[in-house]
Amino acid sequence: MEGRVHDDFGDEASEGSSVDTAGVSLVLDYERSCGRIPEEQAHNNPGYDVLSKDADGVVLRRIEIKSIGGAWTLFGVWMSATQLDENRTHPADFWLYVVEHADDDDAVIHRIHNPAGEATKFGFDDGWQALREPEIERDETGQALLSSTRRLLGWRKPEE
Repeated sequence: MEGRVHDDFGDEASEGSSVDTAGVSLVLDYERSCGRIPEEQAHNNPGYDVLSKDADGVVLRRIEIKSIGGAWTLFGVWMSATQLDENRTHPADFWLYVVEHADDDDAVIHRIHNPAGEATKFGFDDGWQALREPEIERDETGQALLSSTRRLLGWRKPEE
């Protein structure tokens, strides 16, 4: 299984869209049908979308919802670094719910417990090139040349 961290890519609908709203509604209904008390969180809540509790107020599930307007494909759904951190901090009660066909009669909720704990690989797309260490010219001893360092820092000789 391969997991990735990325923003704004994949199958899922954008936050606040009709597909996203439909998926959240389906998840809230599902949680209630299981006897849990779901509390929808603000969209900017870090780490998850729904906190689902028992009658005593004990947290049973922290649910991150990914709503899709059609089929779940190879493009997949993506979790942010914050969502992965939340999963790693609370592996026993973290769930990823992927809602396929969220806005039509063929909706299916795929419930995945502790996805970060199940991932065996993480992929890195070409966007990671922006974070690579830059090439630096070095002398024969391995020391960085001053001209190379200045170029990397964007330093220019002050005009007189």
